Parts: sequence; structure tokens; C-alpha cells
Amino acid sequence: MEERRCRFPQPAWPLLADGRIYITSEEGVTTVLEPGAEFKRIATNKLDGKTMASIAVSQGNFFLRSGDNLYCIGNPPR
Repeated sequence: MEERRCRFPQPAWPLLADGRIYITSEEGVTTVLEPGAEFKRIATNKLDGKTMASIAVSQGNFFLRSGDNLYCIGNPPR
């Protein structure tokens, strides 16, 4: 099993949801990883502003808070 260390400040807990690991850095970058024996980055996403809180999940939506904004990421209601 390969071991990797985060090279950025991460003020929040990692989140395991929908079969993926989400790690948000203080700089507002969320990295999405696939769990497994080998390191596999699926995506990297950047939000405006710093993030100092863990990602929250509700009804299939992800909520991320920066210093000035609250983001809801998910599918629109039907």
C-alpha cells in the first residue's frame, strides 16, 4: 500500500461519501480521491476564499463554507 501525505494545510476532516474521499484545504481546494491500495486522484476543485470547516452532506448535496460564502454542490431539486 502506498502512503501519501497531504502537502497543504487542511483544517477540516476528510469525508468519505458516495465511495469517494473528499479532502478540503485551507486554500479552498477540494481533492477527490478513490479509496484503495493505490493513490488515485479523481478531481481537484477550487472555491473562492479560504475554507475552515469540514464538508457537510445532506440529501445528496455537499455544503462547503468559506469565509464569505456557503456553497451547495449537487443536483437541483426536481
